[in-house]
Amino acid sequence: MTSSLANISSSAFINRIGMGSKKIIHRMVFVRHGETIANQHMMNQSFDPEKKFLNTPLSTLGVCQAHDVSNYLIDIGFIPDKIIVSRLTRAVNTAKPFIEKSCIPVLYSEKLVEYNHSNDEIITDDKGNWNYKKETREEFIARVSNSFEEIGKECDTIPKQTLIFTHSQVISSILTNSVFKITDITNVFFHLANGSITCIDIDEDYTYHIQCVNYTKHLVEPTGQHSPFV
Repeated sequence: MTSSLANISSSAFINRIGMGSKKIIHRMVFVRHGETIANQHMMNQSFDPEKKFLNTPLSTLGVCQAHDVSNYLIDIGFIPDKIIVSRLTRAVNTAKPFIEKSCIPVLYSEKLVEYNHSNDEIITDDKGNWNYKKETREEFIARVSNSFEEIGKECDTIPKQTLIFTHSQVISSILTNSVFKITDITNVFFHLANGSITCIDIDEDYTYHIQCVNYTKHLVEPTGQHSPFV
C-alpha cells in the first residue's frame, strides 16, 4: 500500500514551513530510541566507563516510550512505505511495537547505527553477528550523510514516506551536515529526547524542509539529556 503525504496530518507536522511551488517527493520521519539503561546511568551519575554500553537495552521507561511512539503514529494515521531500523538493540526494541501493528517492509541497517568512538565490538542479535567498528568523527559523518542521501533519493513518480528508528547523533549529523551543510564544524549536537520525532521533507529539487525537530508531545514522560551513549 502506497501512502500519501497527507497521512501525517497532526499539528506536529503541518504549517511549519512554506513549501513554495515545489512538490514534496519524500517525507522522512526519524524517531530517536527510547530511554536506555545507559541513559539512566548517565542521569543518575552512576556511569562506569569500564562497562560496555554500545548495545545498551531499553529501560522500563524506554519500553513505555516505544509504545507512546507507536500509538501516536497509528493515531495520526501515519503509514510509511518503508521502515528502516538501526541494528542496535535499543532502536530495534523502540521500533518493535509499531512494526508488530503494521504490515510494512522493514530493513535493519548497520548504516544508521550510533557513532562508535570507543572500541570495536562484536554485536550478536537475531540476525547473527556483526562487527560494530570504531570510527572517526569524519567517518561517522560520511557514513550517515551517504545513507541519508541514498534513502532520500529512493523515489520514483510516487511520493514516498520512510520511518527511521535511530539515534540522536545520527539525527544531529543529518541536520547539521546534510540539511544545514555545516562542514567545518563536526561536533554540533541537537538536544533530542528519547522517543522524540524529527520530520524532514524533500522536494523535487532535493531541497530539505524541516517540519519538526525533537517533537515530544506524544510522550507521557520524555527523557534524554545528551550523552556519549544516546
